[in-house]
Amino acid sequence: MEKQMFRLLNPTNQQLLEILSFISENKRWYTTKEIGLHINMVERTVQRYIQQIRDITDIFNQTSKVKVSIKYEKYRGICLDSESGYIDLKNYIFEKDETIQLLKHLIVEDGINIERYALDNYTSVHAVKASLKKIKLMFELYDLSLSRQTYSIVGNEKQIRLIIYIMMWTLYKGIKWPFKTINKTIIYQTVDLFSETNHLQFSVIQRKQLAYVLSTNLIRLRKKHFVMMEESWKNYVDISTLIEKLSFLKNVMQEFHIYCESEIYFYAVVAQIKTKFYESSVFKQEILGYHKMKQSDVYQATMEFMRVFQETFVQIPKDLKERFFITSFCAHMFCRLFKRVHVDVDGYYVMSEVNDRYPVLKHKVLSTIRQLYDQTGNDLFLMEDFLLQKYILLFSSVLPLTYYEPEIVIYLDTDLPYFIAKDIEERILYRYKYDYHIVFKKLTDTHKIDLMLTNIPNTLEEMNRYSSHVQLFDYPIKERDLIDIGKKLQYLAQEKSEATIL
Repeated sequence: MEKQMFRLLNPTNQQLLEILSFISENKRWYTTKEIGLHINMVERTVQRYIQQIRDITDIFNQTSKVKVSIKYEKYRGICLDSESGYIDLKNYIFEKDETIQLLKHLIVEDGINIERYALDNYTSVHAVKASLKKIKLMFELYDLSLSRQTYSIVGNEKQIRLIIYIMMWTLYKGIKWPFKTINKTIIYQTVDLFSETNHLQFSVIQRKQLAYVLSTNLIRLRKKHFVMMEESWKNYVDISTLIEKLSFLKNVMQEFHIYCESEIYFYAVVAQIKTKFYESSVFKQEILGYHKMKQSDVYQATMEFMRVFQETFVQIPKDLKERFFITSFCAHMFCRLFKRVHVDVDGYYVMSEVNDRYPVLKHKVLSTIRQLYDQTGNDLFLMEDFLLQKYILLFSSVLPLTYYEPEIVIYLDTDLPYFIAKDIEERILYRYKYDYHIVFKKLTDTHKIDLMLTNIPNTLEEMNRYSSHVQLFDYPIKERDLIDIGKKLQYLAQEKSEATIL
């Protein structure tokens, strides 16, 4: 979600954040030339942006508890001296952007009058309309839109609430309380009551997340936007029994005057997508027991997934089976409730690198998802992109992600002593074990060698200096050598993966 939010920013703020992100990678000096090459910009423009960063940092430090130190010297460049404050400064730039401020206004106030908003915020009507256009395009990614007259958010209410929560959490991460019309103290008291009565130990972040979820729902409810009841929800929860056994729900209803049946059901159903809540034995027994008794579509989908996964991939260890079931159950419930959402409930796309790093595994998992849809006809399996992430994470708990990727066979041809050669092998394996399926072989093995590493220049190496199958290194092996080896491994993995999939 953060990438979509980044696209809302004006071009200047995008460039400022690009520079900040770059100089936060290491605590060292970055020259204007180096920065310019990284972001494809002339040095004079970089200098102007650096000055803007310094000015913004000075303003930020006047009000922030966490101070950011940015040093600048004419011939040395710029150095971010305090990495811890970088995130706060980044959020500050995000929050001050005019389109982000407008987005927050739309969420909290439920629409705007363009002329009045422009006047109140000392901007032009044209600028407001341009920001609204960007916001509308982002909402359309999730089957939502803005109304023509009031510019309030329109679409499926449960989808609206999810996207608002993800946006607010992405923007503020609990650092600030952005819900000015919601009593923060009462919200946190409600969260703590839920924690105590269900014997759940929330971390600081989990406590804040739940507070954001409750506040997002209350904002929409107070504006008279109600979730529509879905008949299938009655197969997901016995609401009267759950209210009786979980005093939290009763407290929420009384504290915030929630008496609409569909709203109560929605709270009970949406709680089922968070694995944390299943640490409560009462919650787990009530929810999973009821789904099993009713043989709900989500329960059946999860049982079928467990069966197909073990037939296709590997038997799930006994000590992981419950966690496996609950995690996949929560993912399936998410797919039943929401559509066209590729990030998880907190806004993260957890496996963005899967296309490049594990193409064979991706192909195999996608085939499994399509098989599940063909066998069950359950349209929750059409959320392929979301389920792909979840299933691959589950797979990683029982097998390495490189398990199905083709082996890259390496032969180390060297005059170095045995234990030094083994140390080099271990360093390469440790460096790339999460990226490639590497196997070191002896020359006597029958396997075909994909990559030969050597520290001895010879005729073979001279003839194949630019070959992807030979890599010369110097001892002791250097970082540059490891990077060059990584490039050849990437090329070989791509070549072999394409052949495997075909």
